[in-house]
Amino acid sequence: MTSQPKRLRLLNLEPNATCGFVRVTYIAKQEIAPGGLPQPFAGGSPLGSALYFLVTPEAPVRLHRIRNDQLYHYYLGGPLEVLMLHANGETEHVLVGPDIVAGQQVQLSFLATRSIPHVSSAPVAGS
Repeated sequence: MTSQPKRLRLLNLEPNATCGFVRVTYIAKQEIAPGGLPQPFAGGSPLGSALYFLVTPEAPVRLHRIRNDQLYHYYLGGPLEVLMLHANGETEHVLVGPDIVAGQQVQLSFLATRSIPHVSSAPVAGS
């Protein structure tokens, strides 16, 4: 079994404030122009990115808000416990890991959401 320090070295992972250890592996060359997205991305954003991350008891995931869509893939190690706090107050608990028979998921995708202010339902001209 590969040791944690060796995994960190082999994957070139660096400490991260919220996600244990991280390395960005891909950033799209195409970008969404400034003003093309709402805050907090109004300054522009790449079309996509990918990263590796590894968490440990000493370097855990810290509670933080996900502001963009996420896709997690399980590769190795113990399962990752994901707690999602939805805007409507509901919670969701998912284990991302190898034991699919026990209900763990080898892939987890979720969409980032935000509240949109109520807009009048007055008819739109031409409709």
